[in-house]
Amino acid sequence: GRRWYEHPAFAGTKLGEGIERVQREADEWLAGFGYRHDLEKNMYYSEGGNAKRVALFAHHGVSCAFFSCVLDIPFPQYAIHFDLQHSGMSVIYFPEERGWVIPRALQISNDAHLYRAGLPTLYNYEVRV
Repeated sequence: GRRWYEHPAFAGTKLGEGIERVQREADEWLAGFGYRHDLEKNMYYSEGGNAKRVALFAHHGVSCAFFSCVLDIPFPQYAIHFDLQHSGMSVIYFPEERGWVIPRALQISNDAHLYRAGLPTLYNYEVRV
């Protein structure tokens, strides 16, 4: 659930404090674009009419925490099942209409820009994809 960090396995860590901060900051940032996050419904209320394209640059750990918060996927599940490349590009789509919306992950860690440029596309310099 949402308070996964209260499990005894995470006792003595600051994971709860960290993920709550990322959740709070992500929600505040997205509210600035007209998307109010309802944590009980796992949805966003859109004020509508926002056609902005926004870029966020972050390191792996913060990116995983950010995406787990935005997509309402508990961090341990997100971090185990989704991984990010060193310079992959992810696209999260928020519908522009007014009302309740659910963001969708259109791309996670896409490396097509590297492939197009003829650069190596080994996953984190280890796995050929």
